[in-house]
Amino acid sequence: MKVTKKWVAAAAAAALTLTSLPAMPGTTVQAADSVDQTVRLEPWNASTFNDTNGDGLGEFEGWGTSLCWWANRIGYSEQLTSQAAELFFSDEGLDMNIGRYNVGGGDATGEIQEVPVNENALFYDLETEGRTPEYAGTSMEVNDITKMQSVQFSKSDADFGFTKGTNVGTFKAIGWINELGDEPGSGDNLHYTVNVEEEGTYTVKLLLTLTGSNERAVAIRVNGTDDYVVDADTVNANVIASGSNN
Repeated sequence: MKVTKKWVAAAAAAALTLTSLPAMPGTTVQAADSVDQTVRLEPWNASTFNDTNGDGLGEFEGWGTSLCWWANRIGYSEQLTSQAAELFFSDEGLDMNIGRYNVGGGDATGEIQEVPVNENALFYDLETEGRTPEYAGTSMEVNDITKMQSVQFSKSDADFGFTKGTNVGTFKAIGWINELGDEPGSGDNLHYTVNVEEEGTYTVKLLLTLTGSNERAVAIRVNGTDDYVVDADTVNANVIASGSNN
């Protein structure tokens, strides 16, 4: 073990020497004839991280190991933990002085920062004057949905202004939506008239409510000819709020 420690220390010292060379044109070092490899030293590309003496080069603070995830595996055994600490971090072992570890945590700390609505977004819904749809389904009507009032958003959305961790609340919805192109009956398609100020490419987001499992795709038709279809798997993979009563 002593031999291993000294060899590693020598390697570290060599690395320090190489990264401390003054800036100079690229130097090419040809390896031995038996090895087909060329090593090119570029001291001007040395890291300036932890530059303690202002020479433009970084200095080593020590050496160590990452603890993920082997440390977690042996942490259940006091004997294995003690043996690993002795082998890695004592002067009888490798004498490491740095341990890298990961602290897991969520992205919500303290007060929730609400996501504002995208001020450039235009909303076509079921109640905004001039932006409501036409439909002919005999069973279609707009209702207030209250059963998700206490359900929280699982994702944030910067266009709708939904904030992860806040309550969904009450909203309006309409049912009996036909598949694209079906003739009106009890249900129909929703027909929105959208007038854009200039020609270009626009992002369209649809907000849907589902009850139970979903096996239907969702589609929109633009200018009566261009169809854009999102399959059921994609719809189900983009749920932003879910509760036992929805």
